[in-house]
Amino acid sequence: MSQARYRPNVGIALFNGDGLVLIARRLRDDGPEIIAPGHDWQMPQGGVDDGEDVLAAARRELWEETSVTNASLLGLTPEWVAYDFPPYAGPPHRLSPFRGQSQRWAAFRFAGTDDEIEVGGIRGGAVPEFSAWRWERLERLPDWWFRSSAPSTSTWLVNSRRSRPRPEMRFPTSGASGLKPGPVL
Repeated sequence: MSQARYRPNVGIALFNGDGLVLIARRLRDDGPEIIAPGHDWQMPQGGVDDGEDVLAAARRELWEETSVTNASLLGLTPEWVAYDFPPYAGPPHRLSPFRGQSQRWAAFRFAGTDDEIEVGGIRGGAVPEFSAWRWERLERLPDWWFRSSAPSTSTWLVNSRRSRPRPEMRFPTSGASGLKPGPVL
């Protein structure tokens, strides 16, 4: 029997010009991704496809889940952080082969207008995961999120919202594993 593995995943923190982060309300559980009561608001996230660059996956997931394309990269966490799914005894599911997810985070500065954000549409064949969205202070996210993330990741996100996109930063279209977060300004 093969050992369950971790699914590569990318979390996305989209900050507006006021430093608020986009969060969206989940529609339903998704197999082992169970929404605990009171934890239905989250930041966009999703799987990294085989052979896909982490940054490309972040941009794809941001578009699939929110329709946002008008955003500048602030930074990408350098390390992967793994977490386990809660026990799941439901029917076979696309995430069933995985023990949990191994995640990196990308932070973007939103450069569009709020009417660009639309969480209920089908894009790229992806079924909508959210029913509503809002801007929120990062510090108001549930305590469990900060406890479940690596301390370096939650600190990095808090600092990233103060960063400014730098036009001279060049990001490769593949092999993004060496990218570091942008400076804190």
